[in-house]
Amino acid sequence: MCSSDLYDNFRENINIIIGDSSVRQVKQENEGSLSKYKYLNINYNKYHPSVVVLNKLSDIIDKSITDYTVICADDDFIIPYGIKKSIEVLEKEDIYSCAHGYYHRFRMEPFFSREVYLKNEIINNDPLERLNYHFLNYVPTFYAVRRTDLCKLVYNESKEYTYGDAYGEMCPSMLTTIYGNIKRVNVEIGRASCRER
Repeated sequence: MCSSDLYDNFRENINIIIGDSSVRQVKQENEGSLSKYKYLNINYNKYHPSVVVLNKLSDIIDKSITDYTVICADDDFIIPYGIKKSIEVLEKEDIYSCAHGYYHRFRMEPFFSREVYLKNEIINNDPLERLNYHFLNYVPTFYAVRRTDLCKLVYNESKEYTYGDAYGEMCPSMLTTIYGNIKRVNVEIGRASCRER
């Protein structure tokens, strides 16, 4: 869990849906951590550790009742200001299927930090041209803010095909690109820890 002060100004405006597919002991630890954040609107859902990731994501996204949805992995956290700015873009321009900024990837020991997902803006009226550009210049849209209806559509469609984690990332991204343009917002949207490889 990250520091709750990041979310203090967003208590009424943010719904958090958690899909926990960790082993039982870790689930118990997570439930203990969540008890410290009772003032946040958290919908906690347990899944078997062997659940297919796309199925879990689709189920979680189907529970979303807000106009916009953003996905965050278990070792990442989102920056509410970046989410707010992305939503502002989507509210002004209906040509965009999603909007996102950059992510900081970091490691504490030895310290390492860099910006990732920097150059993914696609603006073109032709869905095939958008898709082609996205394939040739691929940057994940996993952490982008999407309109919830579209997010539900692309994840429900994607879960029909389970070819592994890479496909689970790429299929929703490609469908998002087909349905509309992708806006790059010049703001930090999240932070992700990374492991040494």
